[in-house]
Amino acid sequence: MRFSFKKLAAGLLAATCLVGPGISNVPAAIPPKSEATPTTLVIPPRVSSLYNNAAQICGPITGGAANPVIEKRIQDFNQVISKSQTGRDLLQAAATYDSQPAWICFKQVEGLHAVYYINRGVLTVALNKTTDEIVADAAHELRHLFQEKAGIHNIEPKDNNDRIHLEYAGEADAEATTSLMMWELKEAGHPGPWNAHNNPRNYGPRSICYAHISTSFKNAIEGGKTVSEASRITFRAWYRDRDLLSYYKDTALAGISAAKSPESTLHMHQRVQQTSSCHNPGPERTTRGYELPSPYISEKISGVTGRLPAYDINYIQQGGGLLPILMAP
Repeated sequence: MRFSFKKLAAGLLAATCLVGPGISNVPAAIPPKSEATPTTLVIPPRVSSLYNNAAQICGPITGGAANPVIEKRIQDFNQVISKSQTGRDLLQAAATYDSQPAWICFKQVEGLHAVYYINRGVLTVALNKTTDEIVADAAHELRHLFQEKAGIHNIEPKDNNDRIHLEYAGEADAEATTSLMMWELKEAGHPGPWNAHNNPRNYGPRSICYAHISTSFKNAIEGGKTVSEASRITFRAWYRDRDLLSYYKDTALAGISAAKSPESTLHMHQRVQQTSSCHNPGPERTTRGYELPSPYISEKISGVTGRLPAYDINYIQQGGGLLPILMAP
């Protein structure tokens, strides 16, 4: 989930979240752990404005939290996600968010996997989950941070269809990148995040299940596709899920009214009436469930979306851009 304060000011909602069943080249090195101590840690206003108890539940994503329990969770998180080269790219973007690193907070997030606050550099994850589950959830949100820095939220939509495709592309790219990261971890001998993401028990009866999307990445790689090709196939698989399309279309079009609430969210699984299988895309997903993007928004999105620094590629651009990818069968 992401909350956009810039777009709130403009009267538009730009929030995204990865939501659950309602239970609680060489990659750049991550900067060293912060030397801050509990008595010297300075909480940025962008964090304290969200959580008045930030000192107890949050800390810089690079380390240095005031609460030793939270600090341990941050270090465990970093240890796992850093085993993936794509994970290291995501961490690097977060570590250099602005003049200070992004922050990560741990709290009960009822109905949600994780939340990212746009233009605040704050990621919130569920306190009651395992490190592997948090890594699987957080990667999606860290990709939204990466997208923010790349400029996706600076694109001005010309109409509702443009606005919808900005939502679609951001979510599809986040899920494709998460699939790549989890696959890298699995190949590195750490399958925990992959298994958590693909376990049907982690999705409630009214949840949108993402496992069939990551399965498309697995099938592509095992079928001999390159990382660029597999990422494109996974990106495209997102658009075949009618539940996701319907949900994000409604959210994008309801942006003005939804933005009035500070707790407005996207990806709220309990709001979705239909269910989706964890493994079978279903026959209804074989046909296009959306209008094609305009050449304008396709060019804009293609210019800032799809970059994978560790591989020195942009899988969207290598596929000819957003419009050609979505026009394919």
